[in-house]
Amino acid sequence: MSSQRLILLLLGSFAATIGGCVAVAGVSDFAVDPCFDGCLDGSSPDGTTTTADTSTTSDTSVADTSTTDGPVVIVDAGADADAADAAPPPSPGKTDVTVSGTGVGVGKTGVVTLVAKDAAGLAVARVGGTVVFTTSGGTSVVTFGAVVDKGDGTYRATFTGVTEGTKLSVSATLDGAPLTTPAVGLRVINPVSTGLTFSLDAANADRLNNAGGKNCVASGLAQWTDLTAGSYPGTLTAFVDRCAAGSGWAGAGTPESPFRLGFDGVDDHVDFNTVNALQKYTVLAWIRKTGVGTTGTSGTGGLVNVTPILSRGTAEGETDAIDINYYLGIASTGALASDYEAVGTHGNAPLTGAIVLADNTWYMVGTTLDATAPGTRSLYVNGVVDGTLTPTLAPSGAASALLTVGGAKTTTAAGATCTVTGCGRFQGDIAVVLTYDHVLTTAEIERNCHSFSSRFGMTTCPNP
Repeated sequence: MSSQRLILLLLGSFAATIGGCVAVAGVSDFAVDPCFDGCLDGSSPDGTTTTADTSTTSDTSVADTSTTDGPVVIVDAGADADAADAAPPPSPGKTDVTVSGTGVGVGKTGVVTLVAKDAAGLAVARVGGTVVFTTSGGTSVVTFGAVVDKGDGTYRATFTGVTEGTKLSVSATLDGAPLTTPAVGLRVINPVSTGLTFSLDAANADRLNNAGGKNCVASGLAQWTDLTAGSYPGTLTAFVDRCAAGSGWAGAGTPESPFRLGFDGVDDHVDFNTVNALQKYTVLAWIRKTGVGTTGTSGTGGLVNVTPILSRGTAEGETDAIDINYYLGIASTGALASDYEAVGTHGNAPLTGAIVLADNTWYMVGTTLDATAPGTRSLYVNGVVDGTLTPTLAPSGAASALLTVGGAKTTTAAGATCTVTGCGRFQGDIAVVLTYDHVLTTAEIERNCHSFSSRFGMTTCPNP
């Protein structure tokens, strides 16, 4: 028998063994089977539909054990596709939960997020899991909104503060399985209201619960109105259209994009005229700086090359009427700084902290002052003391000094431009400003930090 005839007979026998699915190219009476490597979903490359071979000639569930050419393994063409489409196992592994802050006020909202991970801590891009957020311990009460499946192993929901109380532990179940990773802390807590003398909130800039940018992109509110009984109106000055990027109202009301007013660091500021003079005080602001802005000075013996965040008075003539009542800014070192001028002596008392404020990061910053013996004065960053100095004299009455948010300016250069050394302009975002007629305790300042933290994605407020 010729070798060619032997090859043809063997090939014919082999083809019969596997039910006629294999053909040999280049040999008479044979053609290439287009499904040699398998066709998914019963479809041929030409678009026709194929039917599985139900012939009993060969059992394709068992490998051919013929010793002529070695074993032939029959592969299920759909097996790989089924495995790829299958959902990851329900085990939570190192799946974790995060919240957008350490606290939330009553009626205020934040965001809780679950990221599915495997036992090695690697993210799992799963879809369709069932996630239920849960709380335990503590007396605070929150409610969770509908869970949104982001399609990449991330699940998010809003939470709303219902009842003030002690810290809760927030966790979740994933496909019915509880998480093995530690829960996170969250408390429902309102900001301090006693002694509040001035309150700005970009989420309620007009006292009617409208965000400042309610008319953007055409034009935002021209005023930022105080929410206390004083109802002091502040005029947005030097903003081009009050909705421009980095110079005007912005925000979507999420932790990633909270409602805020952006300052360009050149001439933008909000003018409140001569309101809100204080003899004892706590001044707090929620800010995010984006650059150095325009620096100035708070006067002889005061802060040099400082960027003002808000001020009531600045470097000007040494008289009680125009002295500094309070001044909060950022020093050339990048740390928080404050100053005031003492009644009668007009002497400055600068105080600079140690914590360097990073760009593009939200902070709660503040300063306190009470010269009543034994006297107390501090700087705060995110609820943590960042510098202290014992005051000996109360601040000047500053009857004519101007309250300015986003800068500082003298009474003789009260317009949009600022050409004297006492001026300065903040570059970045300011969302909330609060002032009190007394010194808040550290615990009260921590309380305020928690209350607003979920709004700004802040997770560093002290949370024992």
